Amino acid sequence: MRELSTETLVKIDTPAVLVDWPQVEENVESLGRLCRDRGVEMMPHIKTHKSVAVAKLQLEAGAIGLTCAKLSEAKAMLPSGVKRIFLAHSLVSPTKTPLMKELAGALDELILAVTSVAQAEHLDRLLREAGLKLPCLLALNSGLNREGARSLDQLREMKEAVDQTDSLTYRGIYSHEGHTYTSSPEEVQKQAVEVATLLRSARESFAGEGELWPGCSVTAKIMAGEEGMTGIRPGAYVYGDCFLSRRTGAMAWE
Repeated sequence: MRELSTETLVKIDTPAVLVDWPQVEENVESLGRLCRDRGVEMMPHIKTHKSVAVAKLQLEAGAIGLTCAKLSEAKAMLPSGVKRIFLAHSLVSPTKTPLMKELAGALDELILAVTSVAQAEHLDRLLREAGLKLPCLLALNSGLNREGARSLDQLREMKEAVDQTDSLTYRGIYSHEGHTYTSSPEEVQKQAVEVATLLRSARESFAGEGELWPGCSVTAKIMAGEEGMTGIRPGAYVYGDCFLSRRTGAMAWE
């Protein structure tokens, strides 16, 4: 970490975010290079940086698109030149329809999340009213217990719900390994393999159809080497933190 003098620090109005930009560039390029070498795609999550400048770095490093949590975040990323966005959020509100339609028209591809059968039904209604037909990824709970199918049976029910709509097309499966943030390096390795195995089993239950998109900076490098993974969706790796370095060993302290 580069040091700042006291004279410089006292001139900075607070609150302020100080970013070691050369290190950000290295972090982004390093993981981008790993993905290129392993033939794995990348749609990094912008929730950590929320910055057009960082998004541009990620796209230049080979990211095929970005992952966003909100439609407004997705719109804010358009100046980066992004052409594909995955919206990892359970859309159900009719008030979101105009912005969703605007984004779909501005992008080459807007991919939506399906997190339950009920949400798929609501989403289908919104899309039909907007006259849209969009691809989707099905959420599979991989340990955090926050969203998505809790079993392969539930996941199959979600896919059946999607297949019955005229507005959604099944694209694949996604997960988020947030539960690994408090794990040791040895535990992370084991957990990552377990998640990759779960994702492969899920796809096999769909006759091998669909992409696989795990998402977490802690497991990103491991997942990039796991057989069958289409791509990764890391977020916090652009800056790094104590969880990623000292706790999990996913990134070097530097």
